[in-house]
Amino acid sequence: MAGIIIDFFNHVFEMAFPWPYWIFLLAFLNGFMPLVFWRSSKARWVFSVFILQSILMLLLFYHYGYSRVLGIAHSGWIFLIPYLYFAKNSIPKRNVEYSWVWTLIIVNSLALILDFVDFSLFMSH
Repeated sequence: MAGIIIDFFNHVFEMAFPWPYWIFLLAFLNGFMPLVFWRSSKARWVFSVFILQSILMLLLFYHYGYSRVLGIAHSGWIFLIPYLYFAKNSIPKRNVEYSWVWTLIIVNSLALILDFVDFSLFMSH
């Protein structure tokens, strides 16, 4: 398993600018920042989805290699984004967690659009 993870990240770091930074941003927002806000149920949901999507992505990578199909692993965001949008109202507006949730909504929505385009290109070939 460790070999698959190392091989995956070797492919990530071989990508052209800005994609490795984009992937790092997604991992930071979805994998690290939830630990900062761990007491929040929103953070625990984000982290859980991150772990499940990471496992799915590695399974897809193992089966298909580093290809456009990997973005389908982000499909959990289809459910997470609306949840965060409605749950953000329970956070005081002048709070770092509120800013993080809004950032997640925007960044993960953009990532879903990019993933949909990638998956469409994968399926058309």
